[in-house]
Amino acid sequence: MISRQAATLSKRTITPLSRRMFNTTRTVTQEGGNTQKLTEKERAAEKQWVRQHDEEKLKALRKALEEQEKATNKIKKDLEALEKGQ
Repeated sequence: MISRQAATLSKRTITPLSRRMFNTTRTVTQEGGNTQKLTEKERAAEKQWVRQHDEEKLKALRKALEEQEKATNKIKKDLEALEKGQ
């Protein structure tokens, strides 16, 4: 009889960590399903990060385009000067 009780107790043993995790999870779901709101906040934060990242990329591309246009204009001037010299 003791061996049966020991076997069932060992199967049902819950560590303090798993109890805490269970209670935390249960509390969150009892509070009205905050998981939906958290995912909306996460999406908003991600969209904000993407917009900021895209703005930085556009800024860098505009700067590169401006430098490229300067280089192109210089080459055009040099070409015109060579054509006038001939």
